[in-house]
Amino acid sequence: MEDIEKTKTKKSRFSFKTKIILFELAIIGVMALVGWYFWNQIQTAKQYISEHNTLQNEIERCQGLISQSSGNFEDYEYCKTLLLKFKN
Repeated sequence: MEDIEKTKTKKSRFSFKTKIILFELAIIGVMALVGWYFWNQIQTAKQYISEHNTLQNEIERCQGLISQSSGNFEDYEYCKTLLLKFKN
């Protein structure tokens, strides 16, 4: 009789409580990964916005430089190339 009870308990590898704890840990892990993914996407978006703003400022500076009648030739060539590249 004792052997039958031992084999029944051995079949269940984890208790119900252990299964619940493991399930909760898995849910927490998935939530952490999802949170990290969205945080990473936000950081990437902030970086792109910053680069876009820097480029817009440089384009505005170059438009002002090109409209001047005198200036440094190297700046003029740089700005000419930049404006041609990002022409609207």
